[in-house]
Amino acid sequence: MADEPNLCVKGCGFYGRAENRNMCSKCYNEFLKNEIISKSISEIHSDENDDAISESLCDQLKDLKITTNRCKDCNKKVGLTGFSCRCGNVYCSRHRLPEQHACTYDFKGAARKNLKLPLICGEKLEKIL
Repeated sequence: MADEPNLCVKGCGFYGRAENRNMCSKCYNEFLKNEIISKSISEIHSDENDDAISESLCDQLKDLKITTNRCKDCNKKVGLTGFSCRCGNVYCSRHRLPEQHACTYDFKGAARKNLKLPLICGEKLEKIL
C-alpha cells in the first residue's frame, strides 16, 4: 500500500493528504490564509513610505475574520436562508425583525434623509389695476 493514511501534521486528529502538505483541509485552508496575510504584510512593510497607513493596514489584515452564517442573537446556523439587517448582522427567521434583535440602525433618520418634500406654494396672482 503506497498511500497509507497519515494524520494531519498540525495534530488536529484528522487525516492529511500529500497534496495539502500532509494537513487536513481545514488546517490547509488556515495555512494558506495565514501565508497570504504574511505576504501582504511584508509587501506593505517593504514600501515604508507611509508608516501610519501601513500600520493601520497591518492591523486590519490581522483582524480579518471569515464570516459565518449564524444568527447574531441565538447563534443558530442560517445558511442561505439568513436575513441580513441594515445594522450589518445576519439573523434567523425568528430574529429577523428589528424589534426582535434590538437593532441599532436609525430607520427614522435614514428615512428623513431620503424624504424630499417638495416646496408647495401658491402661484402669485397678477394684480389687476
